[in-house]
Amino acid sequence: MKNNIGTTDRILRIALSVILIAFSISVNLSNFIRIILIMISIFLIFTSIIGFCPIYRIFNFNSKKIDPLERRK
Repeated sequence: MKNNIGTTDRILRIALSVILIAFSISVNLSNFIRIILIMISIFLIFTSIIGFCPIYRIFNFNSKKIDPLERRK
């Protein structure tokens, strides 16, 4: 598992997950919608902690800066 999430992406994911959790708690939503928002938040937090996103892998996307020395390998 190679890291494919950059620092800015990690910060944005954590910020978005905090906003989603706060929104799901403060707004009167159905339980289904609330669970979906919390699950998305957990996914965003988990991927930002480990630095790998399987969805990015499927679409061959990388938001992490590539080290010039690593590119030569």
